Amino acid sequence: MATKYDEAAYLNDDNNYESLKLSEAIEYIKRDEKHYQQKYHGRLYCPECHRPQIGIVNRNNNYFFRGYRNAVHETECNYGFETVKSDTLQEFALEKENRAFLNKKLQRFVNRFLNRANNHIHNLLLQVDNNRCIRSDVDHIDINNRRNIRRIPTKSITAPFDNDDFDCYMLFYGIVDVLYSKIEKAKVPFYKLTFFKCGTDYKLCSLNFYENVAMYVQNEYQLNIGQKLSNMCVAFFSVMEKENDKYLNARLKHSELLCIASE
Repeated sequence: MATKYDEAAYLNDDNNYESLKLSEAIEYIKRDEKHYQQKYHGRLYCPECHRPQIGIVNRNNNYFFRGYRNAVHETECNYGFETVKSDTLQEFALEKENRAFLNKKLQRFVNRFLNRANNHIHNLLLQVDNNRCIRSDVDHIDINNRRNIRRIPTKSITAPFDNDDFDCYMLFYGIVDVLYSKIEKAKVPFYKLTFFKCGTDYKLCSLNFYENVAMYVQNEYQLNIGQKLSNMCVAFFSVMEKENDKYLNARLKHSELLCIASE
């Protein structure tokens, strides 16, 4: 199966690579598709290793970047590996002894996403043996020998969602505005992080959790009910569901499966 991406590396006229987010590409296409094709066609590559070429696909008016089948990445590129099966990753994440390990991966992912870490620690890679993830960092020897290595699937919450992005356990991430609230009217009151496109009131999705999780989330990130934070980098493990054919909602089972940092 061809790999899908939420961003691409654009090779500009100065022979340098620039990051192009999927949401930006869609805006360019809708504004002037001819100009987009002239500028970007044939000049988009894997956002990490810059080796394989990728293109933009329109499926029923849903756009996404996609690589070509059997494309060859650099040896240590995260995108060069097949993704972990959803059930396998979820089973691993919900086992108590694995949560601290995954929380470190979230923190490393966020730091790298915010350009606070230059080292490559294979944040998105896991060893999988007999459909069981192994709680151990992947090293260069594992990579070179391709020892049952799989990639944690990721999805940017600021990019458009495709049907393949729902009902699958993965790592969701993005730089967003965050509103923290408590929903009192439900049969069982719960707490919610609503994510907005930065600087707007446009809701992207929400992350819900109960009080046993909220007490840790509030303390860890010093959140107050009704507080809205701007330009925050969030990353979390969950399943995204579509409600009423439009609203996107995920549930947080454990506080360690969430990471929030200021941009």
